[in-house]
Amino acid sequence: MKKENYLKYIIAIIPFIWIIVKIEPDKFIHIVNNSSWWTVPLIAVTTCITIFIQGFRWWILIYVKHSNIKFYRAMSFQFIGTFYSIMLPTSFSQDIVRNLLISKEENFDTVWASTWICRVFGLMSLFVMSSYGLIQYEQLRTLNCLSIIFACLALMIIFLFLISFSKTITYPFRILFEKLLPEKAIHIITQIRNSIYFYKRKKKYLLIVFLFTLVMNISTFGAFTFALYGITGEFHVKEIFSFLPVIDLICIIVPITPNGIGLREFLLFNLFQKLNFSEEQAAVFISLNLVIIICRLLGCFPLIWMNNDISKKMVLPIPRK
Repeated sequence: MKKENYLKYIIAIIPFIWIIVKIEPDKFIHIVNNSSWWTVPLIAVTTCITIFIQGFRWWILIYVKHSNIKFYRAMSFQFIGTFYSIMLPTSFSQDIVRNLLISKEENFDTVWASTWICRVFGLMSLFVMSSYGLIQYEQLRTLNCLSIIFACLALMIIFLFLISFSKTITYPFRILFEKLLPEKAIHIITQIRNSIYFYKRKKKYLLIVFLFTLVMNISTFGAFTFALYGITGEFHVKEIFSFLPVIDLICIIVPITPNGIGLREFLLFNLFQKLNFSEEQAAVFISLNLVIIICRLLGCFPLIWMNNDISKKMVLPIPRK
């Protein structure tokens, strides 16, 4: 493993140590005992539904191109990808593992094109929801740095959307890449680009995928809203829907830890302190992220089931004891 990857894991651990040092164990246990029992199963069920929707919208885009991939097989690859996302040092590891697996059965250009569209739509929906925070909170609008970040994010997302579906905009980049990259790389990029353009004629399916993305994010943040109510006895709908999408965007765009682990907890802990929650309440809420990690471990079951098949088709680092 490279030194840079070790550093990412160290950075991911530091916030947890910092949070543990700041809380009082007795108060933490008291809040845990007085929290509603249904918060854990709520987050667990929502996480599984989220993983399912991620795989379903990805499968829809692949299936549209007259693919023969079976739904259960696509979902198996999806859960395996989420399993690897726990340990691999990038938030895109889920997509990379999943695509490498299925590319042996499907045209690689279709697989990567559908992944690109899902990612762009995911960023768009998170940005739309996080923009709500800027509108609702005047103190956020006065932060020049945050306004600049949002402006840059808006330009980036618009740019990603335009280069996805406009050959006119991508043409100058194509000319540049042809001078810098080898012919084989240009051929691969061209195939993926043509597959992305294919979906311009499938606007109905693009709309369906975008709506599924919105439903997925709304259900996730809605579940966290109820989970926070189960811990504190108070509803904070506006705060959750304003700040959690921002935190998710930061974790995606700033991949300094594996899948945002550690960075997300650090930002959440500081957020709840700003909202006048106790450090122990914030720690209990953050502990629910362990439920998400446990749900991602479900990917080990299709991995074990398909282990022999996978090892024959591709070289993939199977976790060892």
